Amino acid sequence: MRSCRGTTDRSSRRRLSAFVVMIASICFFLLAVQANAGQPAAPAGATVTKFASVLAESHAHHKSYQFFADRVKELTGGKLIVNVYPNSQLGNEREYVEFLQTGQIEFGRVATSVLGAFVPQFQAFDLPYVFKSKQDMFRAADGELGTLLLKLLAEKVNIKGLGFFDDGSRCLYSSKRPVAMPADFKGMKVRVMENQLMIKTFNIMGAAATPLPYGELYSALQQGVVDAGEGPVQSYWAMKHYEVAKYFSYTDTFISPALPMVGLKWFNAQPKEVQQAIEQAAKETVVKERQMMAEQEKTATDDLKTKGVIFTEVKDKAAFMKAVEPIHAEYEARLGKQLLDMARNPK
Repeated sequence: MRSCRGTTDRSSRRRLSAFVVMIASICFFLLAVQANAGQPAAPAGATVTKFASVLAESHAHHKSYQFFADRVKELTGGKLIVNVYPNSQLGNEREYVEFLQTGQIEFGRVATSVLGAFVPQFQAFDLPYVFKSKQDMFRAADGELGTLLLKLLAEKVNIKGLGFFDDGSRCLYSSKRPVAMPADFKGMKVRVMENQLMIKTFNIMGAAATPLPYGELYSALQQGVVDAGEGPVQSYWAMKHYEVAKYFSYTDTFISPALPMVGLKWFNAQPKEVQQAIEQAAKETVVKERQMMAEQEKTATDDLKTKGVIFTEVKDKAAFMKAVEPIHAEYEARLGKQLLDMARNPK
C-alpha cells in the first residue's frame, strides 16, 4: 500500500521548490527595475539587452564594457542596445552564469575562478603560480587552452565566451600586516571567492580562507569579519578597499583571466548580421581592455601611494610555489596532465 505521507512530502517539496524559484525571480525583477532607473531611454524599435558586472564604474573593465556597448550600437546601426549594470546591481558572478542560461540577462562578465564550478577544466587557469607572467597567461588564453575552454563552455553550459580579459595579477591586501612569506598568512582570515581551489590555496599556506560575495568585502574588512582580501591592484583601487586595508603585498598568487560572455540561446536567435557585430565588437574590446588594464595598473598604483598604502614586494616567490605543490599534484590528477601542460607551456 502506497504511503500517503510520502506523496504529501513530495508534493510539499515541489511546492517549496516552486516557491523558491518564484521568490528568486521576484528578487531579480526588483533588482532589474531599480537598476533600469539609471539607464537611458532606447530608440524606438531597438532590442535592449543587459550586461552585468560586479565591478565599479571606475574600473577598466567597466570602461571596456561601455566601449563594447558603443561598438555594438554602431555596428548594428542602433538596432541593438547594450546597457551595462556595474557594482553587482544584478547579483553576483555565479548568478550571472545562471541568468545567461535562462535569458534573464544577455551579457555578463565572469572570472574563470567562478566558471570552474560549471566547467571544471577552467580551473587550469586558476592554479596558483601556474603562469610565470601575464604574457604566459595571454598565450594560454589566446592559444589551444583558451580555444578548448570556449568550446566546453558552449557545449556544457550553453554560453558563448567572447574572449579573455586581463583580470590582473591577484595579490593579497590586508588590514593587519603585509605578507612577504607563506608564514605571514598564519591565522589571517582571507576573503576568497566561492572556489575550492582558492580556498585550498590559502588554507595550505596557513590562512583561514573565508568565501564571501565580492560586494560584501568592503564591509567585511571594515567590521573585522575578515582580515584580508585578494585581487588585482586595479580592483583594490576602484572598489576603494584601500580605505579599510592599507597593506598591499605583491604575492601574484593567481594570474587568471575573466570572460565577457553572451547566452547562446539568445545569441543564436539573433540575425546573422547582429551576431557578427557582437563578435567584431568583442574582438576589438578584448584588445582595448588589455590596454586599459595596463594603463590603470600604473594610474592606480601611483594614486594609492599618495593615499598611504604600504606596498610590499615579494622577493621569494619560490617559497609560495613550494607551499602549493600539493595543490598542483591534486589538480593534475583530477584534470589531467595534458590539460595543465597547456597552461604551463602555452602554445
